Amino acid sequence: MASNKMNQSNPTRHLPKPMRQYLGFPNKVFLLWLALSGLALAVIHWKMPPQDTKIAEAPAKLASQQAQPNQVTPNATAQARKPSDLPAVNITVSGQTRFTLQTQANKILVDIADGQPLELVNNANGALIQTPTGQLLYRLKPRDDGQGKIYDSSGDYRYRLKCETEDGEVTCKLYDGQDTLLNRVKVKAESFNVYAAGSERIYKGKLKNGAYVLKAENGETVATLQGAGSLRDAALLSMPVEIPLRALLWLQGTR
Repeated sequence: MASNKMNQSNPTRHLPKPMRQYLGFPNKVFLLWLALSGLALAVIHWKMPPQDTKIAEAPAKLASQQAQPNQVTPNATAQARKPSDLPAVNITVSGQTRFTLQTQANKILVDIADGQPLELVNNANGALIQTPTGQLLYRLKPRDDGQGKIYDSSGDYRYRLKCETEDGEVTCKLYDGQDTLLNRVKVKAESFNVYAAGSERIYKGKLKNGAYVLKAENGETVATLQGAGSLRDAALLSMPVEIPLRALLWLQGTR
């Protein structure tokens, strides 16, 4: 009965059979195309990862990237971790010739009254005392045994500083390039002495009212040192040599 109703609703039922088969061919093609298309979509959908997983992974990946510190090259890391050999300092030495040592960025400025300003800087070969334009005056090269050798702008060996403990007191000795003793300082518990080449004492220094006061043997005050970190620092800055050398001797003494 259902077959009769379908035949009655078919408008092509009165046409010859070959014609009815011809007209039904496109419908078969259309149905086949639908089936193939559905199969292709199913395959593509099966191969694709679930969209929910990708969305869930994205915030996790972003959070992981934000949690990690910025990556730098090993050389940059080493440079960033390398401590500076130049201490932070602000020292004023007043007397016959006033000068100051003051840290600025990666160098120490040496400002000399009525003189050319100088800079104390570090490089791979040691500490340099130079003009702001880079003209070298002296170079200090520390040794493994705690001594320091000083070379002039021509590269000639000129001075050597040796600090050691003698009878419980620190003694620093300055030699020339021929290893001849020029000056020495002896640091005591509450004072320091500055000597010439022999045993003759020429200055005595001690802390008074927050500054180190340097006096000659006749009691006359010859210099005042403010901001020096210790008796040893003050003693080396009181050496009777030119100021650029005093700056290098002080630096070697702080190592």
